[in-house]
Amino acid sequence: MDNEALLEINDRESSQVESVPRFSLQMLLAWVAITAGLFEFWRETHPRLDNQVGLMLGLTTIRLTVWSLGLCGLGFRVWWWKHERKIPWQPGHWLLCLAGCLGLLEILSVLSDAAFWRVDPFPGPTGFWIQTNFHYLFSIGALVVVWGVVIFAPMGKAWRLAILPLALQRTLGLGFQVAFSMFGIIINPSTGSVATILLWTHGILSLISPIPIMFLAIRDVATKTPQRDWMHWVGVAAWILLVLSPVVANLLFPLML
Repeated sequence: MDNEALLEINDRESSQVESVPRFSLQMLLAWVAITAGLFEFWRETHPRLDNQVGLMLGLTTIRLTVWSLGLCGLGFRVWWWKHERKIPWQPGHWLLCLAGCLGLLEILSVLSDAAFWRVDPFPGPTGFWIQTNFHYLFSIGALVVVWGVVIFAPMGKAWRLAILPLALQRTLGLGFQVAFSMFGIIINPSTGSVATILLWTHGILSLISPIPIMFLAIRDVATKTPQRDWMHWVGVAAWILLVLSPVVANLLFPLML
């Protein structure tokens, strides 16, 4: 194939690449509907939600809001893919869809837990152990998704590395939970230097995990290259809010009581 034919193919492919559609009223209504449905689902499956105040209410509100944004973004990307629209992925798109995947896995975890207890409300020792630990499969699934984005997502290395602290933090956190829940192992700093290092590492990762994303976002704003669309910025903002949800809830929601 000669050079002219190759150039013609490249021009044809580049002309088929689309940008993200402008934010519309339909998109806003879709997000509102998903948010309302998710809040109602959470209220029905968590009877104590109406009695939550302060920090816990703030955490729940922030996470449900971000998950609904992520589910909406995930739905948009699936819709565009289904209709063969070649819309390039930007880093914020990955972050938004990642938040949606985490929210979806959390919803599936709640549904499976409710189904287990409805089918067998009085399980034996083995059944009780399975029912109380089955949700860890979804936690592992969430971890696989996060690491999948870190390792395989076709975006800049800086953006993938920016998600790495959160991936490490979630890995350590899940390890602590599994060790305690399944094997009764309590990670106590007084028991040895290894436990102390692990706990300190988890705490440090929790503190620094939003910083790389914020730095990259500020860099993009300052340099204005490459061009970012609205979905990218929604994804970046949603991800930062999700990572900082304990801090934001602790600062804002006590003031609203």
